[in-house]
Amino acid sequence: MFDLATRNSGEIAKTLFIQRALKPAAQALPLVGRKEPRPCRQQRRREKAQAAHFREATEFAFEMDWPMNIALTVSWDALVQAGEKNDGHCLGRGAWDREAYSRKELARLCRSEGLPFVAVWGRDIGADIGKHVHMAIFLPSPYLARLVTVIERISGSSAAFLLDDPYSADVAARSICGGWQIGMMDDKANALAWADYIVSQHEKHPTPPDLKGKAFGVSQAIGKRAREAARGMLEAREAKHGWIRAMSG
Repeated sequence: MFDLATRNSGEIAKTLFIQRALKPAAQALPLVGRKEPRPCRQQRRREKAQAAHFREATEFAFEMDWPMNIALTVSWDALVQAGEKNDGHCLGRGAWDREAYSRKELARLCRSEGLPFVAVWGRDIGADIGKHVHMAIFLPSPYLARLVTVIERISGSSAAFLLDDPYSADVAARSICGGWQIGMMDDKANALAWADYIVSQHEKHPTPPDLKGKAFGVSQAIGKRAREAARGMLEAREAKHGWIRAMSG
């Protein structure tokens, strides 16, 4: 059985979510006489720009009062191999098609509640959990049960539990097979740490994984065009109210 969770580690309130929810990747001992290929300058520049893009999008989400509080992980290989495959699942679709379909359904959920779809996501192929995706999403906790219902349908795997107080533990909900899980992020520091983790997944590989379709993405609501369009409004708001925050800080 696949299990994406780990146990609590010490003083939970003082530890970033990403440090609590995921174990550090095991570091292989270096082999004498063998060097991993260094990424080319263009690749390093691209990775740096992508990391900055994710951080700017996350910062912008908080500035717009859309704090990304949901940390979602879905292991597609786990669901295929160990999931229940309940009616309505998308596991029979191609790797990229099921990713796009899942985001479309999550966006539909947000729109049904009058909310923008605010998310960043990254795909990877892990040694332990295979093909998977990490997402950071904005969705107020009262809608968490609806989110779980959508994920159950998409994945075909039922929830093993959903906590009444989702912020009381590292994992707020998880499927029976362990193929998907939801954690909650209670501040910007945790959201930024999760975004940094998502965008840096491929750095642990000697070469980028062979993925069909985009590996990383940011939803339109917090994309570059949206950030540029809102710049004037945010600057005006800062000029008008920034002194209040400075006095209260």
